[in-house]
Amino acid sequence: MFIVLAILFPVVLLGGVLAMERIERTFSDQTVGERVAIALRTDAADDVERLVSRDCRTALDRHWRQTARRARLASAYPFGRG
Repeated sequence: MFIVLAILFPVVLLGGVLAMERIERTFSDQTVGERVAIALRTDAADDVERLVSRDCRTALDRHWRQTARRARLASAYPFGRG
């Protein structure tokens, strides 16, 4: 039993580290809004469109998924908020 635990513990620990790296990457995507705000003030329209459509795609996709999820929850529980 202890041998199995000794073998599985490093694998589980490595999986936890990889999961934390993925979570940390989502926090670094929070700077996307700042980049877009600066681009809106200084860059041409084509450059802003390229930034939003290509470079910030993951952050925008995550935003729309979260918005859709919140809308589904709000419609499922209409009396959830006082």
